[in-house]
Amino acid sequence: MMGNHSKEKEPLEKQILESKRKFQSIIDGITDGIVLIDSKYKIIAINKFMQQKINKSFPEIESKHCYRMLNCPSYGSDDCPAKKTFKTSGASNVIHESLDKEGNEVYLDIHTFPLKDENDDITQVVVHIRDISERKRLEKEAIRIEKLTSTAEIAAGVAHEVRNPLSIVSGSAQYLQKALGPSHAYREYTETIIKNVQTVEIIISELLNFARPLPMSLELKDVHECLNKTLRFLEKKCFEQKIQLIKEYGRKLPLVMLDEQHIGQVFLNLALNALQAMPQGGKLTIHTQQRCPEKKRVMVKFKDTGPGIPPENMVKIFAPFFSTRPTGIGLGLSMSQRIVEMHGGFLTAESTMGQGATFIITLPCHES
Repeated sequence: MMGNHSKEKEPLEKQILESKRKFQSIIDGITDGIVLIDSKYKIIAINKFMQQKINKSFPEIESKHCYRMLNCPSYGSDDCPAKKTFKTSGASNVIHESLDKEGNEVYLDIHTFPLKDENDDITQVVVHIRDISERKRLEKEAIRIEKLTSTAEIAAGVAHEVRNPLSIVSGSAQYLQKALGPSHAYREYTETIIKNVQTVEIIISELLNFARPLPMSLELKDVHECLNKTLRFLEKKCFEQKIQLIKEYGRKLPLVMLDEQHIGQVFLNLALNALQAMPQGGKLTIHTQQRCPEKKRVMVKFKDTGPGIPPENMVKIFAPFFSTRPTGIGLGLSMSQRIVEMHGGFLTAESTMGQGATFIITLPCHES
């Protein structure tokens, strides 16, 4: 009898092993994270994608608590989707927001689904984890561009409306100045009017440049050559301000499709901003590298040793018309970001109070 029982048991074990193998093959073919946990939140199965994501093999995490192995931010709270599924017997969903080691925002869309036995009791929960960071970034970018476009249209309309009456004011002031003569007591007033009109005309020109489409002429260029051409204009100013200019150029960087005039404008703007942040002297470091691991992008960093950017300003430094300088109109960084984006790249900033600020330009490499 025992022999017959063993023979009956062997096919059953084979069926179980085969079922497990098929299940593992199915979840390994999914390019999102899949984790199977029991009622004690211990990991029963995990797919290859998730193992690579957390850099741990299945034997290392088998029967370990999921919230420890996956660094779950919902641990101990009612927001845990697995907890909700065990409690309600239904599917649950939550989006977790966090920062990675480089300070980038990470969004994880987590769905949980119940697995039930023949008595309709939940025995296990499937956790489906999808990284939606890129989608969120694109959504935010679309909103930002929409706002930027609206702002640019309003700015252009205002600039056009102001320019005509301003020309009349300027012409009238110049006529009065000529009529009064060089020694008249009121000449200083006409000079003040003309000087301030010229200032407003400069602002109007900047507004119109910001609003109109930029003509781009892209050519294969060496980033270092473009940087050196720009930095030559700043050598005297750096010397006068006692600012040490440090070039940390990466070796053998690939060529990049650039509009030299426009990208030079970005380099100059970022460098001047850094110099203005260090009126008492300091260091401006220009660092370039080919971004790893994909090596499909070139990074250019402008790092200063100024006071840094307050956290409340970090979220709006690229917003049009935001400026911390009394004489600034706040279009420099907005324009620079727009130019970089028209090159297929992006411009970001990092800062810690008391430790300076870093502006990072990331541009796509030319694929030969």
